Amino acid sequence: MGEWHLSKYTMFTKPSNHNFMVAVNLMKGTQTILFPEELPQLINFKRLDENSDLFKKFKKQGLIINYNELSMIDSMAKCNCASGGVIMTICPTLNCNFNCPYCFEKHLPGKMSEEIQDKIVQLTEKMLKIVKRKTLSVTWYGGEPLLAPEIIENLSNKLIELCKKEDVIYSAGIITNGYLLNQDIVDMLNKVKVFSYQITLDGIDVTHNKTRKLVNGEGTFERIGENLRTLKIKGNINIRHNVHKDNANEINMLRNFVKSLAKQSGNIIGYYPAFVFDNAAEKREGQVDFLDEEEKIELESKKDFNLFSSGKAQYCGSQLLYTCVIDPKGNLYKCWEDVDKSERSFGHVNSWNPNNPLMTATNPDILTTYFNLTGSSLDEECVNCIWLPLCRGGCPSKRLYSKKVCVSYKNEPEVFLSKIIKDNIKKWEVRHNIKNE
Repeated sequence: MGEWHLSKYTMFTKPSNHNFMVAVNLMKGTQTILFPEELPQLINFKRLDENSDLFKKFKKQGLIINYNELSMIDSMAKCNCASGGVIMTICPTLNCNFNCPYCFEKHLPGKMSEEIQDKIVQLTEKMLKIVKRKTLSVTWYGGEPLLAPEIIENLSNKLIELCKKEDVIYSAGIITNGYLLNQDIVDMLNKVKVFSYQITLDGIDVTHNKTRKLVNGEGTFERIGENLRTLKIKGNINIRHNVHKDNANEINMLRNFVKSLAKQSGNIIGYYPAFVFDNAAEKREGQVDFLDEEEKIELESKKDFNLFSSGKAQYCGSQLLYTCVIDPKGNLYKCWEDVDKSERSFGHVNSWNPNNPLMTATNPDILTTYFNLTGSSLDEECVNCIWLPLCRGGCPSKRLYSKKVCVSYKNEPEVFLSKIIKDNIKKWEVRHNIKNE
């Protein structure tokens, strides 16, 4: 235990028309009301008795600490790296029936062979024998995975049987454009325990069809909507909205449309926006207008507000040891944005041994770089940045292969803080009998 000191990751904001401040601690994920007489006592907390209520309050909320926060971030990342279960994203094909302008992939012909499928089962068995948490989570991905439903069915059955043998909890989901869904395919997916769907709608009707179109240029909105309205799908369906400048005005319309689909179908269908700022689609300039900086700050702060919590160890699952993405040829990757770029593969299902992950990797630098892109291993700007506990250094793949992406509201914290405290202001007013100024 070290000496008590102020947390590096506390931000302060004053709600309009109120005489109190709010302290938001990004490390612990807390927000605390501070009355005018409490703020100077926080700054001079060493004068307080450690048994006093105020000292205990500052301690509980993470405003004062007796440990090194950067070392804590490092330790959390290392402890979490090899924990958890096995998480696999499997691409039965990289081919696709859509031609979306913002897509980062090259769509390649061909499907996964039976031999590669068997090697995946063997590799999965090795990983399951190592991990402490006996779970296997599979996501079917592509390209468009429903161009190869027979592979999903065959490999799923083998993995489910393996999980029964090893007494492992199995779960599965699929990322699909939704165009090829029919009741026979849905029934098959139900049988192989695919109970989570991500399907993209980019607006209503014409707006969607500008970006989510078939290879031949035809629109897809009507058919996807009809599939979601009429098919009986078990599990949760998440409608992703890739928000860019041309469709940002349809967020509320699309959200309401999704609600109507859920009501009409009886399926569990939810909506969430994903914001298209900068990605590989820039190479296809002119087909999508990206959100400008002001829109980016407003929308991303709303998104990250939902991620505000304590104890985030990594930016994403790519920084976990037993998380991998597998392409149709059996190449292994850490991020699904890398899956069509073989030079970014760290190994192959034929040779990578999770018992000796670095020495059997064909490109161990990829593994170690992903694991180390957090905490004190980051560049000086990130190490000294107040946002580090929230962003954890940002997307590792973008940092490695394109450019570091900071949170858009980095220099406008009030936008983010206003979202964080908004829901609690009324509660504080009632609890402390506070009246607006």
